[in-house]
Amino acid sequence: MSFPPDDADSDKKGAFCFRKKPIPEVAGAYEVQFVYNADKSTKIYSRLILLEVKPSVPVTISVLNSPGVATASNARKPLSRLLIRSVTLALNDVFGNIAGENLSGMVEVKVVSETGAIELPQLEGNKHSIEVPLNNGQATLQNILLAENTQGKSGEYCLCCSLLGNASWSTTIPPINIPFFFCNDVKKQAYFTFLSKERDQLNTSIEAYHSLFKTTKQLTTALKLAVAEATQQEQKLRIEYRKTCGQNQTLSLESVDRLVLQCEQKQEEIRRKPRRQCSLQPAPKEANIIGKIAHLAQVADDDIARCLSWHMSGDMDCVVTRTTATALELHKATHGKQQLLALDFICKKTMPDWSRSLPHVKFSSRSVPPGNPIFARDLLIFTEHVEECKTVFGMLLGDTIFLDTLKDATEYRQQLVKHTYCPTLLTRDGDRIRSNGKFGGQSNKAWPLEKLKGNVFSAPLSLDYQKACRQLDTIQKLRSAMTNLEQTKHELQEHLDHENSSEMQSKVMECKEAEQSLQKINVKLGMVLPAEGSNSSVPFDGASSRRASPRNKRASLPAEQPVRTSTRYHNSVAFSEFEYPQQPKRNRRN
Repeated sequence: MSFPPDDADSDKKGAFCFRKKPIPEVAGAYEVQFVYNADKSTKIYSRLILLEVKPSVPVTISVLNSPGVATASNARKPLSRLLIRSVTLALNDVFGNIAGENLSGMVEVKVVSETGAIELPQLEGNKHSIEVPLNNGQATLQNILLAENTQGKSGEYCLCCSLLGNASWSTTIPPINIPFFFCNDVKKQAYFTFLSKERDQLNTSIEAYHSLFKTTKQLTTALKLAVAEATQQEQKLRIEYRKTCGQNQTLSLESVDRLVLQCEQKQEEIRRKPRRQCSLQPAPKEANIIGKIAHLAQVADDDIARCLSWHMSGDMDCVVTRTTATALELHKATHGKQQLLALDFICKKTMPDWSRSLPHVKFSSRSVPPGNPIFARDLLIFTEHVEECKTVFGMLLGDTIFLDTLKDATEYRQQLVKHTYCPTLLTRDGDRIRSNGKFGGQSNKAWPLEKLKGNVFSAPLSLDYQKACRQLDTIQKLRSAMTNLEQTKHELQEHLDHENSSEMQSKVMECKEAEQSLQKINVKLGMVLPAEGSNSSVPFDGASSRRASPRNKRASLPAEQPVRTSTRYHNSVAFSEFEYPQQPKRNRRN
Protein backbone atom coordinates (compact mmCIF):
# COMPACT_ATOMS: atom_id res chain seq x y z
CA MET A 1 0.00 0.00 0.00
CA SER A 2 1.25 3.48 -0.82
CA PHE A 3 0.11 7.03 -0.05
CA PRO A 4 0.94 10.43 -1.55
CA PRO A 5 2.05 13.24 0.76
CA ASP A 6 -0.32 15.89 2.04
CA ASP A 7 -0.76 19.13 0.11
CA ALA A 8 2.59 20.92 0.04
CA ASP A 9 1.03 24.41 0.39
CA SER A 10 1.03 24.19 4.16
CA ASP A 11 4.49 22.57 4.43
CA LYS A 12 7.96 23.96 4.06
CA LYS A 13 9.61 23.83 0.68
CA GLY A 14 11.35 20.50 0.23
CA ALA A 15 9.50 18.92 3.17
CA PHE A 16 6.67 16.42 2.73
CA CYS A 17 4.23 15.56 5.49
CA PHE A 18 2.16 12.41 5.83
CA ARG A 19 -0.68 12.88 8.30
CA LYS A 20 -3.48 10.51 9.36
CA LYS A 21 -2.50 7.70 6.99
CA PRO A 22 -4.17 4.34 7.72
CA ILE A 23 -2.11 1.38 8.83
CA PRO A 24 -2.59 -2.20 7.56
CA GLU A 25 -5.57 -4.04 9.02
CA VAL A 26 -3.66 -7.30 9.49
CA ALA A 27 -1.44 -7.36 12.56
CA GLY A 28 2.23 -8.11 12.02
CA ALA A 29 5.64 -6.59 11.24
CA TYR A 30 5.92 -4.15 8.32
CA GLU A 31 8.55 -1.93 6.73
CA VAL A 32 7.90 1.70 5.74
CA GLN A 33 9.94 3.43 3.05
CA PHE A 34 9.61 6.88 1.52
CA VAL A 35 10.33 7.29 -2.21
CA TYR A 36 10.93 10.66 -3.86
CA ASN A 37 10.53 10.80 -7.63
CA ALA A 38 13.06 13.42 -8.64
CA ASP A 39 12.28 12.83 -12.33
CA LYS A 40 11.18 9.99 -14.59
CA SER A 41 14.52 8.20 -14.36
CA THR A 42 15.69 9.08 -10.84
CA LYS A 43 14.20 7.96 -7.53
CA ILE A 44 15.48 8.67 -4.02
CA TYR A 45 14.74 6.05 -1.36
CA SER A 46 14.72 6.56 2.39
CA ARG A 47 16.00 4.01 4.88
CA LEU A 48 13.57 1.29 5.93
CA ILE A 49 11.51 2.07 9.02
CA LEU A 50 10.25 -0.92 10.97
CA LEU A 51 6.58 -0.80 11.95
CA GLU A 52 4.77 -3.31 14.14
CA VAL A 53 0.98 -3.35 13.89
CA LYS A 54 -0.63 -4.80 17.00
CA PRO A 55 -4.22 -6.07 17.34
CA SER A 56 -6.90 -3.77 18.68
CA VAL A 57 -9.20 -4.53 21.64
CA PRO A 58 -11.06 -7.85 21.33
CA VAL A 59 -14.69 -7.66 20.19
CA THR A 60 -15.48 -11.25 19.17
CA ILE A 61 -14.52 -14.81 20.02
CA SER A 62 -13.89 -17.44 17.36
CA VAL A 63 -12.87 -21.07 16.89
CA LEU A 64 -9.37 -21.55 15.48
CA ASN A 65 -9.61 -25.25 14.59
CA SER A 66 -13.08 -26.28 13.47
CA PRO A 67 -14.02 -29.76 14.83
CA GLY A 68 -17.07 -30.32 12.60
CA VAL A 69 -20.61 -31.01 13.82
CA ALA A 70 -20.46 -33.75 16.43
CA THR A 71 -23.15 -36.39 16.98
CA ALA A 72 -23.37 -37.74 20.54
CA SER A 73 -25.69 -39.89 22.62
CA ASN A 74 -26.17 -40.78 26.27
CA ALA A 75 -24.63 -44.23 25.88
CA ARG A 76 -22.13 -45.75 28.29
CA LYS A 77 -19.15 -45.59 25.91
CA PRO A 78 -17.23 -42.28 26.29
CA LEU A 79 -16.55 -42.14 22.54
CA SER A 80 -20.30 -42.09 21.87
CA ARG A 81 -20.75 -39.19 24.32
CA LEU A 82 -17.78 -37.15 23.03
CA LEU A 83 -18.70 -33.63 21.82
CA ILE A 84 -15.27 -32.03 21.44
CA ARG A 85 -11.88 -33.68 21.35
CA SER A 86 -9.84 -30.46 21.26
CA VAL A 87 -10.89 -26.97 20.18
CA THR A 88 -9.11 -23.64 20.71
CA LEU A 89 -11.10 -20.45 21.23
CA ALA A 90 -9.45 -17.09 20.62
CA LEU A 91 -10.39 -13.44 21.05
CA ASN A 92 -10.40 -11.36 17.86
CA ASP A 93 -10.43 -7.66 17.13
CA VAL A 94 -12.71 -5.97 14.61
CA PHE A 95 -10.34 -6.92 11.73
CA GLY A 96 -10.12 -10.60 12.67
CA ASN A 97 -6.67 -10.45 14.27
CA ILE A 98 -6.05 -12.64 17.31
CA ALA A 99 -6.20 -10.21 20.23
CA GLY A 100 -6.19 -10.18 24.04
CA GLU A 101 -2.57 -11.18 24.51
CA ASN A 102 -2.56 -9.99 28.13
CA LEU A 103 -6.16 -10.89 28.97
CA SER A 104 -7.05 -13.83 31.19
CA GLY A 105 -10.24 -15.12 32.74
CA MET A 106 -12.68 -17.99 32.46
CA VAL A 107 -14.87 -19.35 29.66
CA GLU A 108 -18.23 -20.84 30.65
CA VAL A 109 -19.40 -23.77 28.47
CA LYS A 110 -23.02 -24.88 28.71
CA VAL A 111 -25.61 -26.68 26.59
CA VAL A 112 -28.36 -24.52 25.07
CA SER A 113 -31.23 -25.12 22.66
CA GLU A 114 -32.15 -22.74 19.90
CA THR A 115 -35.66 -24.17 19.71
CA GLY A 116 -36.39 -23.31 23.33
CA ALA A 117 -36.33 -26.89 24.63
CA ILE A 118 -36.58 -27.05 28.42
CA GLU A 119 -35.11 -30.52 28.92
CA LEU A 120 -31.42 -30.16 27.97
CA PRO A 121 -28.66 -32.77 27.91
CA GLN A 122 -26.20 -32.51 30.79
CA LEU A 123 -22.44 -32.48 30.57
CA GLU A 124 -20.27 -35.12 32.19
CA GLY A 125 -20.87 -35.25 35.90
CA ASN A 126 -24.49 -34.13 35.34
CA LYS A 127 -23.33 -30.52 35.21
CA HIS A 128 -25.24 -27.75 33.52
CA SER A 129 -21.97 -25.94 32.68
CA ILE A 130 -18.22 -26.14 33.05
CA GLU A 131 -15.54 -23.46 33.19
CA VAL A 132 -12.34 -23.43 31.16
CA PRO A 133 -9.42 -21.03 31.84
CA LEU A 134 -8.63 -18.28 29.33
CA ASN A 135 -4.95 -17.33 29.14
CA ASN A 136 -3.56 -14.59 26.89
CA GLY A 137 -6.83 -14.39 24.98
CA GLN A 138 -7.07 -18.13 24.20
CA ALA A 139 -8.87 -21.07 25.77
CA THR A 140 -8.63 -24.78 24.91
CA LEU A 141 -11.66 -27.05 25.21
CA GLN A 142 -10.61 -30.67 25.59
CA ASN A 143 -12.59 -33.89 25.98
CA ILE A 144 -16.03 -32.34 26.46
CA LEU A 145 -18.47 -35.22 27.00
CA LEU A 146 -22.16 -35.61 27.76
CA ALA A 147 -23.25 -37.33 30.93
CA GLU A 148 -24.10 -41.01 30.80
CA ASN A 149 -27.89 -41.60 30.57
CA THR A 150 -28.46 -37.85 30.45
CA GLN A 151 -31.88 -36.41 29.81
CA GLY A 152 -32.92 -34.58 26.62
CA LYS A 153 -34.81 -35.19 23.43
CA SER A 154 -33.06 -36.06 20.17
CA GLY A 155 -32.29 -32.99 18.10
CA GLU A 156 -29.87 -30.14 17.59
CA TYR A 157 -28.23 -28.33 20.49
CA CYS A 158 -25.29 -25.98 20.94
CA LEU A 159 -22.39 -25.57 23.30
CA CYS A 160 -22.60 -21.91 24.30
CA CYS A 161 -19.14 -20.50 25.12
CA SER A 162 -19.21 -17.15 26.95
CA LEU A 163 -16.56 -15.16 28.78
CA LEU A 164 -16.58 -14.72 32.56
CA GLY A 165 -14.46 -12.91 35.08
CA ASN A 166 -14.74 -9.40 33.59
CA ALA A 167 -17.95 -7.40 33.41
CA SER A 168 -16.93 -5.66 30.18
CA TRP A 169 -16.53 -8.98 28.34
CA SER A 170 -20.08 -10.13 28.93
CA THR A 171 -21.44 -6.93 27.41
CA THR A 172 -19.00 -6.31 24.57
CA ILE A 173 -18.02 -9.83 23.42
CA PRO A 174 -20.98 -12.00 22.44
CA PRO A 175 -20.84 -15.75 23.12
CA ILE A 176 -20.17 -18.28 20.40
CA ASN A 177 -22.25 -21.42 19.82
CA ILE A 178 -20.78 -24.73 18.66
CA PRO A 179 -23.59 -26.97 17.33
CA PHE A 180 -23.96 -30.70 17.88
CA PHE A 181 -26.62 -33.41 17.44
CA PHE A 182 -27.92 -35.34 20.43
CA CYS A 183 -29.54 -38.76 20.02
CA ASN A 184 -31.44 -40.25 22.92
CA ASP A 185 -31.20 -43.55 21.12
CA VAL A 186 -27.89 -45.27 20.52
CA LYS A 187 -29.17 -46.82 17.33
CA LYS A 188 -30.05 -43.42 15.92
CA GLN A 189 -26.57 -42.05 16.66
CA ALA A 190 -24.92 -44.02 13.87
CA TYR A 191 -27.63 -42.90 11.45
CA PHE A 192 -27.24 -39.26 12.53
CA THR A 193 -23.47 -39.53 12.20
CA PHE A 194 -23.83 -40.86 8.66
CA LEU A 195 -26.23 -38.04 7.71
CA SER A 196 -23.93 -35.44 9.29
CA LYS A 197 -20.92 -36.61 7.25
CA GLU A 198 -22.98 -36.68 4.07
CA ARG A 199 -24.22 -33.18 4.79
CA ASP A 200 -20.67 -31.93 5.34
CA GLN A 201 -19.65 -33.35 1.96
CA LEU A 202 -22.58 -31.58 0.28
CA ASN A 203 -21.64 -28.38 2.10
CA THR A 204 -18.14 -28.61 0.65
CA SER A 205 -19.43 -29.15 -2.89
CA ILE A 206 -21.99 -26.33 -2.66
CA GLU A 207 -19.41 -23.95 -1.25
CA ALA A 208 -17.09 -24.73 -4.16
CA TYR A 209 -19.91 -24.16 -6.67
CA HIS A 210 -20.94 -20.85 -5.15
CA SER A 211 -17.34 -19.72 -4.91
CA LEU A 212 -16.97 -20.50 -8.62
CA PHE A 213 -20.18 -18.63 -9.49
CA LYS A 214 -19.16 -15.64 -7.38
CA THR A 215 -15.68 -15.49 -8.92
CA THR A 216 -17.17 -15.74 -12.41
CA LYS A 217 -19.57 -12.89 -11.70
CA GLN A 218 -16.81 -10.74 -10.21
CA LEU A 219 -14.61 -11.38 -13.25
CA THR A 220 -17.48 -10.40 -15.57
CA THR A 221 -17.96 -7.15 -13.66
CA ALA A 222 -14.22 -6.42 -13.69
CA LEU A 223 -13.96 -7.07 -17.45
CA LYS A 224 -16.96 -4.84 -18.19
CA LEU A 225 -15.39 -2.09 -16.09
CA ALA A 226 -12.08 -2.57 -17.92
CA VAL A 227 -13.84 -2.26 -21.29
CA ALA A 228 -15.57 0.95 -20.14
CA GLU A 229 -12.27 2.44 -18.92
CA ALA A 230 -10.45 1.41 -22.11
CA THR A 231 -13.22 2.96 -24.22
CA GLN A 232 -13.04 6.20 -22.26
CA GLN A 233 -9.25 6.32 -22.57
CA GLU A 234 -9.43 5.68 -26.33
CA GLN A 235 -12.00 8.47 -26.83
CA LYS A 236 -9.83 10.84 -24.82
CA LEU A 237 -6.78 10.07 -26.96
CA ARG A 238 -8.80 10.41 -30.16
CA ILE A 239 -9.74 13.95 -29.09
CA GLU A 240 -6.09 14.67 -28.25
CA TYR A 241 -5.08 13.30 -31.66
CA ARG A 242 -7.50 15.66 -33.44
CA LYS A 243 -6.07 18.61 -31.51
CA THR A 244 -2.43 17.63 -32.06
CA CYS A 245 -2.60 16.46 -35.66
CA GLY A 246 -5.55 18.53 -36.86
CA GLN A 247 -7.23 15.56 -38.57
CA ASN A 248 -10.74 14.21 -38.12
CA GLN A 249 -10.70 11.02 -40.15
CA THR A 250 -11.88 7.73 -38.68
CA LEU A 251 -8.89 5.70 -37.55
CA SER A 252 -8.30 1.97 -37.54
CA LEU A 253 -5.25 0.07 -36.35
CA GLU A 254 -3.98 -0.18 -39.94
CA SER A 255 -4.32 3.57 -40.54
CA VAL A 256 -2.67 4.31 -37.18
CA ASP A 257 0.28 2.09 -38.13
CA ARG A 258 0.66 4.06 -41.37
CA LEU A 259 0.61 7.35 -39.42
CA VAL A 260 3.30 6.06 -37.08
CA LEU A 261 5.49 5.15 -40.05
CA GLN A 262 4.93 8.58 -41.63
CA CYS A 263 5.89 10.41 -38.43
CA GLU A 264 9.04 8.31 -38.01
CA GLN A 265 10.05 9.01 -41.61
CA LYS A 266 9.43 12.73 -41.10
CA GLN A 267 11.59 12.72 -37.98
CA GLU A 268 14.39 10.97 -39.83
CA GLU A 269 14.22 13.50 -42.67
CA ILE A 270 14.49 16.42 -40.25
CA ARG A 271 17.40 14.82 -38.40
CA ARG A 272 19.28 14.41 -41.66
CA LYS A 273 19.00 18.08 -42.57
CA PRO A 274 22.23 20.03 -42.00
CA ARG A 275 22.35 22.12 -38.83
CA ARG A 276 24.94 23.66 -36.57
CA GLN A 277 26.86 20.95 -34.69
CA CYS A 278 29.62 20.96 -32.08
CA SER A 279 32.64 19.03 -33.31
CA LEU A 280 34.41 18.63 -29.96
CA GLN A 281 35.04 15.08 -28.77
CA PRO A 282 32.52 14.07 -26.10
CA ALA A 283 33.57 13.49 -22.52
CA PRO A 284 33.95 9.92 -21.19
CA LYS A 285 30.59 8.34 -20.33
CA GLU A 286 30.73 7.71 -16.60
CA ALA A 287 28.22 8.09 -13.79
CA ASN A 288 29.95 11.09 -12.19
CA ILE A 289 30.85 12.83 -15.47
CA ILE A 290 28.15 15.20 -16.75
CA GLY A 291 29.89 16.21 -19.99
CA LYS A 292 31.74 19.00 -21.72
CA ILE A 293 30.30 22.50 -21.43
CA ALA A 294 29.93 22.79 -25.21
CA HIS A 295 27.63 19.72 -25.17
CA LEU A 296 25.51 20.69 -22.17
CA ALA A 297 23.49 23.42 -23.89
CA GLN A 298 22.01 24.31 -27.27
CA VAL A 299 21.33 27.72 -28.79
CA ALA A 300 18.72 28.28 -31.49
CA ASP A 301 19.83 31.62 -33.02
CA ASP A 302 23.02 31.47 -35.16
CA ASP A 303 24.21 34.99 -34.23
CA ILE A 304 23.73 34.39 -30.53
CA ALA A 305 25.41 30.98 -30.77
CA ARG A 306 28.40 32.52 -32.56
CA CYS A 307 28.86 35.34 -30.04
CA LEU A 308 28.21 33.19 -26.96
CA SER A 309 30.49 30.37 -28.14
CA TRP A 310 33.25 32.91 -28.78
CA HIS A 311 32.63 34.56 -25.40
CA MET A 312 32.95 31.18 -23.65
CA SER A 313 35.61 29.74 -25.98
CA GLY A 314 38.01 29.20 -23.10
CA ASP A 315 35.45 27.07 -21.24
CA MET A 316 33.85 25.06 -24.05
CA ASP A 317 36.25 22.12 -23.76
CA CYS A 318 35.97 21.95 -19.95
CA VAL A 319 34.60 18.66 -18.55
CA VAL A 320 32.07 18.98 -15.72
CA THR A 321 32.11 16.29 -13.03
CA ARG A 322 29.92 15.75 -9.99
CA THR A 323 32.74 15.20 -7.51
CA THR A 324 36.29 16.44 -7.02
CA ALA A 325 37.54 12.86 -6.78
CA THR A 326 36.34 12.13 -10.32
CA ALA A 327 37.94 15.36 -11.55
CA LEU A 328 41.27 14.41 -9.98
CA GLU A 329 41.13 10.98 -11.63
CA LEU A 330 40.59 12.61 -15.05
CA HIS A 331 43.33 15.11 -14.34
CA LYS A 332 45.73 12.26 -13.66
CA ALA A 333 44.57 10.25 -16.66
CA THR A 334 45.03 13.19 -19.07
CA HIS A 335 48.35 14.29 -17.50
CA GLY A 336 46.82 17.64 -16.57
CA LYS A 337 45.90 18.60 -20.15
CA GLN A 338 42.10 18.48 -19.71
CA GLN A 339 40.16 21.41 -18.17
CA LEU A 340 37.96 20.19 -15.35
CA LEU A 341 35.20 21.64 -13.19
CA ALA A 342 33.70 19.78 -10.22
CA LEU A 343 30.23 20.74 -9.03
CA ASP A 344 31.25 20.48 -5.38
CA PHE A 345 33.87 23.18 -6.16
CA ILE A 346 31.17 25.75 -6.92
CA CYS A 347 29.82 28.02 -4.21
CA LYS A 348 26.04 27.78 -4.49
CA LYS A 349 25.42 30.91 -2.43
CA THR A 350 26.84 33.19 -5.14
CA MET A 351 24.74 31.66 -7.93
CA PRO A 352 22.41 34.11 -9.75
CA ASP A 353 18.68 33.73 -9.38
CA TRP A 354 17.33 32.47 -12.72
CA SER A 355 13.94 34.01 -12.03
CA ARG A 356 15.36 37.46 -11.30
CA SER A 357 14.36 40.30 -13.61
CA LEU A 358 16.80 42.45 -15.61
CA PRO A 359 18.68 45.08 -13.57
CA HIS A 360 17.05 48.10 -15.28
CA VAL A 361 13.57 47.02 -14.13
CA LYS A 362 14.34 48.00 -10.57
CA PHE A 363 15.03 51.61 -11.53
CA SER A 364 12.85 52.17 -14.60
CA SER A 365 10.17 49.55 -14.64
CA ARG A 366 7.88 51.55 -16.94
CA SER A 367 10.39 52.27 -19.72
CA VAL A 368 11.38 49.61 -22.25
CA PRO A 369 15.02 50.01 -23.32
CA PRO A 370 15.89 49.42 -26.99
CA GLY A 371 17.77 46.35 -28.15
CA ASN A 372 15.55 43.65 -26.57
CA PRO A 373 17.78 42.99 -23.56
CA ILE A 374 17.72 39.43 -22.18
CA PHE A 375 19.93 37.40 -19.89
CA ALA A 376 22.33 35.17 -21.85
CA ARG A 377 21.47 32.23 -19.63
CA ASP A 378 17.82 32.45 -20.73
CA LEU A 379 18.89 31.76 -24.34
CA LEU A 380 20.32 28.36 -23.48
CA ILE A 381 18.39 25.12 -24.05
CA PHE A 382 19.19 22.21 -21.71
CA THR A 383 18.20 18.73 -22.88
CA GLU A 384 19.34 16.91 -19.72
CA HIS A 385 20.98 17.52 -16.32
CA VAL A 386 18.98 20.74 -16.04
CA GLU A 387 19.82 21.63 -12.44
CA GLU A 388 23.53 20.87 -12.86
CA CYS A 389 23.63 22.92 -16.07
CA LYS A 390 21.99 25.88 -14.35
CA THR A 391 24.67 25.75 -11.68
CA VAL A 392 27.52 25.60 -14.22
CA PHE A 393 26.27 28.27 -16.63
CA GLY A 394 25.05 30.45 -13.78
CA MET A 395 28.60 30.49 -12.44
CA LEU A 396 30.27 31.03 -15.86
CA LEU A 397 27.87 33.59 -17.35
CA GLY A 398 26.60 35.31 -14.24
CA ASP A 399 24.23 38.14 -15.27
CA THR A 400 25.63 38.56 -18.81
CA ILE A 401 23.02 40.30 -21.00
CA PHE A 402 22.39 40.08 -24.75
CA LEU A 403 21.20 43.07 -26.84
CA ASP A 404 20.73 43.63 -30.58
CA THR A 405 23.50 46.10 -31.47
CA LEU A 406 26.49 47.88 -29.98
CA LYS A 407 24.51 51.14 -29.95
CA ASP A 408 21.77 49.51 -27.89
CA ALA A 409 24.37 48.08 -25.52
CA THR A 410 26.16 51.40 -24.94
CA GLU A 411 22.88 53.22 -24.27
CA TYR A 412 21.77 50.49 -21.91
CA ARG A 413 25.03 50.66 -19.96
CA GLN A 414 24.94 54.46 -19.79
CA GLN A 415 21.53 54.40 -18.14
CA LEU A 416 22.28 51.44 -15.88
CA VAL A 417 25.57 52.68 -14.38
CA LYS A 418 23.76 55.73 -13.06
CA HIS A 419 22.03 53.47 -10.56
CA THR A 420 23.91 50.19 -10.17
CA TYR A 421 26.57 47.81 -11.42
CA CYS A 422 26.38 46.78 -15.10
CA PRO A 423 27.32 43.18 -16.05
CA THR A 424 29.01 42.14 -19.30
CA LEU A 425 26.96 43.01 -22.40
CA LEU A 426 26.98 40.97 -25.65
CA THR A 427 25.32 41.84 -28.93
CA ARG A 428 23.91 39.78 -31.75
CA ASP A 429 26.36 41.58 -34.02
CA GLY A 430 29.24 40.01 -32.08
CA ASP A 431 30.37 42.95 -29.94
CA ARG A 432 31.19 42.78 -26.25
CA ILE A 433 31.25 45.42 -23.53
CA ARG A 434 33.00 44.05 -20.48
CA SER A 435 31.67 44.64 -17.00
CA ASN A 436 34.44 47.19 -16.47
CA GLY A 437 33.18 49.17 -19.48
CA LYS A 438 35.95 48.25 -21.95
CA PHE A 439 34.86 47.45 -25.51
CA GLY A 440 36.25 47.53 -29.06
CA GLY A 441 39.31 45.92 -30.62
CA GLN A 442 39.89 42.37 -31.77
CA SER A 443 39.61 40.98 -28.25
CA ASN A 444 36.01 42.22 -27.96
CA LYS A 445 34.74 41.17 -31.40
CA ALA A 446 33.32 37.69 -31.96
CA TRP A 447 34.92 35.48 -34.59
CA PRO A 448 33.01 34.11 -37.57
CA LEU A 449 31.57 30.60 -37.23
CA GLU A 450 34.15 29.26 -39.65
CA LYS A 451 36.98 30.40 -37.43
CA LEU A 452 35.48 28.77 -34.37
CA LYS A 453 36.10 25.40 -36.10
CA GLY A 454 33.18 23.56 -34.58
CA ASN A 455 33.84 24.86 -31.08
CA VAL A 456 30.30 26.15 -30.93
CA PHE A 457 27.01 25.38 -29.27
CA SER A 458 24.91 23.12 -31.47
CA ALA A 459 21.50 24.11 -32.76
CA PRO A 460 18.40 22.31 -31.44
CA LEU A 461 16.22 20.35 -33.80
CA SER A 462 13.61 22.47 -35.55
CA LEU A 463 10.10 23.12 -34.29
CA ASP A 464 8.83 20.79 -37.01
CA TYR A 465 10.79 17.98 -35.40
CA GLN A 466 9.33 18.74 -31.99
CA LYS A 467 5.86 18.84 -33.53
CA ALA A 468 6.49 15.49 -35.21
CA CYS A 469 7.63 14.07 -31.86
CA ARG A 470 4.43 15.23 -30.17
CA GLN A 471 2.32 13.79 -32.97
CA LEU A 472 4.18 10.49 -32.86
CA ASP A 473 3.79 10.27 -29.08
CA THR A 474 0.04 10.94 -29.34
CA ILE A 475 -0.44 8.44 -32.17
CA GLN A 476 1.51 5.73 -30.33
CA LYS A 477 -0.57 6.28 -27.20
CA LEU A 478 -3.73 6.10 -29.31
CA ARG A 479 -2.57 2.86 -30.91
CA SER A 480 -1.82 1.36 -27.51
CA ALA A 481 -5.28 2.39 -26.27
CA MET A 482 -6.98 0.92 -29.37
CA THR A 483 -5.07 -2.35 -28.99
CA ASN A 484 -5.92 -2.50 -25.30
CA LEU A 485 -9.62 -1.86 -26.01
CA GLU A 486 -9.73 -4.56 -28.68
CA GLN A 487 -7.98 -7.07 -26.45
CA THR A 488 -10.22 -6.26 -23.46
CA LYS A 489 -13.38 -6.66 -25.55
CA HIS A 490 -12.09 -10.00 -26.81
CA GLU A 491 -11.41 -11.21 -23.26
CA LEU A 492 -14.88 -10.11 -22.14
CA GLN A 493 -16.56 -11.93 -25.02
CA GLU A 494 -14.58 -15.10 -24.33
CA HIS A 495 -15.58 -14.92 -20.68
CA LEU A 496 -19.26 -14.37 -21.52
CA ASP A 497 -19.19 -17.31 -23.92
CA HIS A 498 -17.68 -19.49 -21.20
CA GLU A 499 -20.25 -18.24 -18.67
CA ASN A 500 -23.09 -19.26 -20.99
CA SER A 501 -21.50 -22.53 -22.05
CA SER A 502 -23.07 -25.92 -21.44
CA GLU A 503 -20.29 -26.73 -18.98
CA MET A 504 -21.27 -23.84 -16.69
CA GLN A 505 -24.99 -24.61 -17.06
CA SER A 506 -24.33 -28.20 -16.00
CA LYS A 507 -22.48 -26.91 -12.91
CA VAL A 508 -25.52 -24.77 -12.05
CA MET A 509 -27.76 -27.84 -12.28
CA GLU A 510 -25.32 -29.87 -10.18
CA CYS A 511 -25.31 -27.15 -7.53
CA LYS A 512 -29.13 -27.10 -7.54
CA GLU A 513 -29.29 -30.86 -7.10
CA ALA A 514 -26.75 -30.70 -4.26
CA GLU A 515 -28.85 -28.02 -2.52
CA GLN A 516 -31.98 -30.13 -2.85
CA SER A 517 -30.15 -33.15 -1.45
CA LEU A 518 -28.89 -31.04 1.43
CA GLN A 519 -32.40 -29.84 2.21
CA LYS A 520 -33.63 -33.43 2.41
CA ILE A 521 -30.79 -34.35 4.78
CA ASN A 522 -31.57 -31.30 6.92
CA VAL A 523 -35.19 -32.43 7.13
CA LYS A 524 -34.05 -35.84 8.35
CA LEU A 525 -31.74 -34.21 10.88
CA GLY A 526 -34.58 -31.97 12.10
CA MET A 527 -32.71 -28.71 11.52
CA VAL A 528 -34.68 -25.43 11.60
CA LEU A 529 -33.67 -21.84 11.13
CA PRO A 530 -33.37 -19.67 14.27
CA ALA A 531 -35.41 -16.55 14.72
CA GLU A 532 -34.13 -13.37 13.12
CA GLY A 533 -31.75 -11.42 15.33
CA SER A 534 -30.63 -14.51 17.22
CA ASN A 535 -27.19 -14.25 18.81
CA SER A 536 -26.45 -17.85 17.94
CA SER A 537 -23.23 -18.23 16.00
CA VAL A 538 -24.33 -21.17 13.82
CA PRO A 539 -24.03 -19.61 10.36
CA PHE A 540 -26.55 -19.73 7.54
CA ASP A 541 -24.65 -18.02 4.74
CA GLY A 542 -21.41 -18.98 3.01
CA ALA A 543 -19.37 -15.96 4.12
CA SER A 544 -19.02 -17.62 7.54
CA SER A 545 -19.78 -21.26 6.62
CA ARG A 546 -23.55 -21.17 7.17
CA ARG A 547 -26.11 -24.02 7.01
CA ALA A 548 -29.43 -24.33 5.26
CA SER A 549 -32.82 -25.25 6.66
CA PRO A 550 -35.57 -27.43 5.21
CA ARG A 551 -38.06 -24.89 6.47
CA ASN A 552 -36.46 -22.24 4.31
CA LYS A 553 -37.31 -23.01 0.66
CA ARG A 554 -34.60 -21.95 -1.81
CA ALA A 555 -34.81 -21.09 -5.49
CA SER A 556 -32.18 -22.56 -7.76
CA LEU A 557 -29.63 -19.78 -8.30
CA PRO A 558 -32.16 -16.92 -8.75
CA ALA A 559 -31.15 -13.79 -10.59
CA GLU A 560 -32.47 -11.39 -7.95
CA GLN A 561 -30.26 -9.98 -5.20
CA PRO A 562 -29.72 -12.62 -2.45
CA VAL A 563 -30.69 -11.81 1.11
CA ARG A 564 -28.24 -12.41 3.95
CA THR A 565 -29.52 -14.04 7.13
CA SER A 566 -28.25 -13.77 10.67
CA THR A 567 -24.53 -14.40 11.07
CA ARG A 568 -23.78 -17.60 12.93
CA TYR A 569 -20.71 -19.77 13.43
CA HIS A 570 -20.70 -23.33 12.11
CA ASN A 571 -18.00 -25.92 12.50
CA SER A 572 -18.93 -27.75 9.29
CA VAL A 573 -18.15 -26.69 5.74
CA ALA A 574 -20.13 -23.78 4.32
CA PHE A 575 -23.55 -24.48 2.79
CA SER A 576 -23.79 -21.58 0.39
CA GLU A 577 -22.45 -18.12 -0.31
CA PHE A 578 -25.81 -16.43 0.17
CA GLU A 579 -29.23 -17.13 1.66
CA TYR A 580 -31.80 -16.73 -1.08
CA PRO A 581 -35.16 -15.02 -0.40
CA GLN A 582 -37.01 -17.02 2.21
CA GLN A 583 -40.53 -18.50 2.02
CA PRO A 584 -42.85 -18.08 5.03
CA LYS A 585 -41.86 -20.45 7.84
CA ARG A 586 -44.14 -23.23 8.97
CA ASN A 587 -44.66 -24.08 12.62
CA ARG A 588 -42.54 -27.01 13.67
CA ARG A 589 -44.33 -29.95 15.24
CA ASN A 590 -42.82 -31.45 18.31
